[in-house]
Amino acid sequence: MKYATIEPSSGHITGFYDDRIHHDIPDDALPISEEDWQAHIAGNARYWDGAGWAPFTPPPDPPEVIDARIIAAAERQIDAIADQVYTISVSRGARYERKYAEAERYRAAGYPGTVSAQEYPFLTAEAPVRGLTKRQLADAIIAAAQGYEAFAALAEAKRVQLKTDVPAAADEAAKQAAADALVSEVQQAAQALQQ
Repeated sequence: MKYATIEPSSGHITGFYDDRIHHDIPDDALPISEEDWQAHIAGNARYWDGAGWAPFTPPPDPPEVIDARIIAAAERQIDAIADQVYTISVSRGARYERKYAEAERYRAAGYPGTVSAQEYPFLTAEAPVRGLTKRQLADAIIAAAQGYEAFAALAEAKRVQLKTDVPAAADEAAKQAAADALVSEVQQAAQALQQ
């Protein structure tokens, strides 16, 4: 089978590589019919099959290319879900870390009743605004941090699992279904965490 491309600006027909072997189009392949030319310029490439010009359908991508494409897309989806759960603000992330450390320290101290704003600035400032005791707020911060930690572990595990489940699937549809299932698990975990 001899493949060809047609230069739209000049109408010249040139061969191109198929399986890294260059095939020249024979002189008797010219001229291309008006119908084939119009189909080609409309985006429907043609190839010379040895007897005439026929529609060209590119060969399917090899499995490793399909795997890489599906995995990369699913990883982007998982990362986007995680970005919705976690802050992308460095300062806000630092504040959350400090709040968590303060809550842990408060709990480790046995939830003292009287504390200074200097010693526990987040708890003393935020608890009354939320209508909670310092203990309730500390426990809520710790529980939220543990939930985020579990979510992060799940998201990372599913990203890794993509690299085994997708290549193991039989065909492109099954590969996509495997990736979609893993992304769905991460989405469900994110929704549960945000409730």
